Amino acid sequence: MRDGTRNLTEAVVDSLGTTTDPRLRALPTARTRHLHAGVTGPRPQRPRRPT
Repeated sequence: MRDGTRNLTEAVVDSLGTTTDPRLRALPTARTRHLHAGVTGPRPQRPRRPT
């Protein structure tokens, strides 16, 4: 799944447009990578019951 997620993130970044100004493209690219990393990151575990 990790490889599929990486391909999905790259596809979204590529679809952001063909902006020639790198500064104008940097913000949406960084935001997309950050949001995708948060969604696909490690899953939280349920807390253990005290024994």
